Amino acid sequence: MFLLKKFHQFHKHFINFTYDSTLKINKGHMYKLSILNELTTTKEGVIQPTFNNLELVVGNIKLSYEALIPLFSLKGHEYRLMLFIVAYCVNKDDKCFKWNNAMVDEYCELYNVTTGESVKAETVRQALFTLRKTKVINKLSRGHFQLNPLYTERPEKFEAEKLINNFVREDVRTGKTMAQALYINTRLRAKSTMKKVLV
Repeated sequence: MFLLKKFHQFHKHFINFTYDSTLKINKGHMYKLSILNELTTTKEGVIQPTFNNLELVVGNIKLSYEALIPLFSLKGHEYRLMLFIVAYCVNKDDKCFKWNNAMVDEYCELYNVTTGESVKAETVRQALFTLRKTKVINKLSRGHFQLNPLYTERPEKFEAEKLINNFVREDVRTGKTMAQALYINTRLRAKSTMKKVLV
């Protein structure tokens, strides 16, 4: 329960103090559930339940089935960072997000809250670079990125087409195919791993 409480404190802080109002989707709201804690039996043989309150964050993190591709093939901070971006950074409508040193600090804080360990900012920056290299995200401009719409909550068909076309447009203009512009390149990861083994 202590870990859950620490996570909720992080969540409320992040939602309430973030610089980007588009992230305040549920404004950090929580609801309380009354959950069975234990059963005791009286001298008369009557079973009496006792309940404790359980606080939960309102809302969900929504991913597509295709999100399993990067979640299964990415490692360590790469897939954790992807989930952090989906949960806390991405604008629901255009799948864009801002990234700066404050966001790196927030990710490091969440990692510490949930694992009790620390992570260096450089490790987070390297994970972000890997997400770019594997087409999980695209860089739009300095500090501005777009999450691959293939991996997010699926909008209706017309909107999905528009988002995905916007995501691949720049790469296709430079001569890449749709597949190269859109899909995670797991073969690249396999080749780089193979080189390490062979060396």
